[in-house]
Amino acid sequence: MQPLTARAQRWIDGLDRIDPVPLERVQDALGQFDCPTPPAWLDFHARYAGLIIPIGADGALLGLMHDRTMFFYPPKARGLDVDHDRDDGYIIVCADAHPSYDFNLTENGTFLGGPTADFTTYLEQLAVIDTFYQQSPSRPTVNILPALDKRIDLHERVLSECTLDKACSDSFREYWVGETLLGIRDLQESPHIWWLIYEAGY
Repeated sequence: MQPLTARAQRWIDGLDRIDPVPLERVQDALGQFDCPTPPAWLDFHARYAGLIIPIGADGALLGLMHDRTMFFYPPKARGLDVDHDRDDGYIIVCADAHPSYDFNLTENGTFLGGPTADFTTYLEQLAVIDTFYQQSPSRPTVNILPALDKRIDLHERVLSECTLDKACSDSFREYWVGETLLGIRDLQESPHIWWLIYEAGY
């Protein structure tokens, strides 16, 4: 995984974090499964286990194993949850969170809950949105219509006033960041579709 930007590191430093299950225990548990032990999984746990990411009124406790759950009742120890997917090979649950949030990593480190190419990119995306909100009150403008619709002027403003943030962007989405606009382009659907646009003070 790529190193975090200073922006994302500041955002992470503001999160709650608990002591995680040691990496050695995770490695031992993975060794008991009849599956590979991808470096991307171990790297994820070593870097991010124990962080608590807020998701609305819920949260996600990052890590491949947990001594006790935080978002399920009753609290209990939670072992590895590894499954085999026909398209993605082996996948592993990477957080104590509601299953609807899809906190799963593939063998190559793709985070299915984004989706993003890796989990670091997902954290970069959360950080840039939060930073944008902190700079100025914003309201998301949802737009899933082609760029030739009545909002084409807003799309053109994003392209002219914003720059592509490479730390947040991958083959799934592009993040275009400016002083008053933040545009997110969904590359999986069509390069002509904006998934979401934030306009500061709108």
